[in-house]
Amino acid sequence: MNDHRNRQRVVITGLGAISPLGSSVEQLWQGWMHAESGIRRITQFDPSDLPCQIAGEIPDFEPDQFMDRKEARRISRYGLIAFGSSLDCPGPLARSVTDAALMLQVIAGADPHDSTAANAPVPDYLAALDANGGSLKGLRVGLSPDYNRITFIDAATGELHQQALPAEIEDNVLKAAGRLAEMGADIVEDIPMPHTRYGIPVYFVISRVEAASNLHRYDGVKYGYRTPERVQDLPEMYRKSRAQGFGLQPKLRILMGMYVSAAQYAEQYYNRALRVRTLIRQDFERAFDLRQRGVHALLTATTPTPAFPIGDVYGDSVLMQYADQLTVPANHAGVPGISIPAGFDAAGLPLGAQLLGPDFSEATLLRIGRAYERATANDAWRAVKPKILGA
Repeated sequence: MNDHRNRQRVVITGLGAISPLGSSVEQLWQGWMHAESGIRRITQFDPSDLPCQIAGEIPDFEPDQFMDRKEARRISRYGLIAFGSSLDCPGPLARSVTDAALMLQVIAGADPHDSTAANAPVPDYLAALDANGGSLKGLRVGLSPDYNRITFIDAATGELHQQALPAEIEDNVLKAAGRLAEMGADIVEDIPMPHTRYGIPVYFVISRVEAASNLHRYDGVKYGYRTPERVQDLPEMYRKSRAQGFGLQPKLRILMGMYVSAAQYAEQYYNRALRVRTLIRQDFERAFDLRQRGVHALLTATTPTPAFPIGDVYGDSVLMQYADQLTVPANHAGVPGISIPAGFDAAGLPLGAQLLGPDFSEATLLRIGRAYERATANDAWRAVKPKILGA
């Protein structure tokens, strides 16, 4: 007989349930008591062409009631090929802020095919562009010194080091802030964002773990590339299909993701990365807390360098991803952002400015971006067109 004194004790702190029988413990219990089944014909899309037309759908699920706002998304991810499930975020790529607003109006909102798509009201983005007559009066736009530094890892020691952004990049952000001030915005300096420096190392870990998990579906059976070679058994087909179908970068991501999520390393790498991501999120929450003299938006450079000349660093994945270190923190925090053209450097390479805001503040960011377009409409750089390749 087992000695109960040697058993581990467990404290139950709460109960919850999300199931096809309902989204509460009471609904689930009543369903069980009445021998109900949650399996029924699919209603969220037309299953007529599918061999199986039944499923366990969750009725009346509202993500805002069950998950943090940073996990509820403005845009559905239905139809995307998943890479990093907590990082993936579709959005418009447009020639102007107005075009971006028009496209966002179409793709934003709840989607029955994606339970993480927030059921929050979608504002009229086009009308927001001209709110307050185009003036930015009453809006506070912040500048953070932590976004004026480049963080990189010393290859010899593994230590993080920082250095200032190139003066040309920082000056361009200050010029953009000046133009927004001309449009009525209050510019607030020295917004602390101390944990954003860890954005890229955290991204290296989290994205690899999630990519390794998501890419498992590419097995050559019903999803993804299948080797044309004859094979003896299913494991051999898996090995050959994945070896031939994946390029070098996906293979590197899978290997690293499996390594850092392994039981013996998960606490050292993956779990620690998740905790640091929470700290990054908290930096943004404090920055946008208007009760504590926070701001409506942050203005930063989009990248720590001008745009790369085509082909210059292609294939160097580490260098390419360190170019994302000013955009990745917002990805970790789950906050919206917009990047807008902001001129050229002395060599004629494009520069960008980035606006970041609190959850579901896309209308405000579009309004600020459109105001910047108006303020710079007659600047000489607006007339510069990219050279046609090979011409």
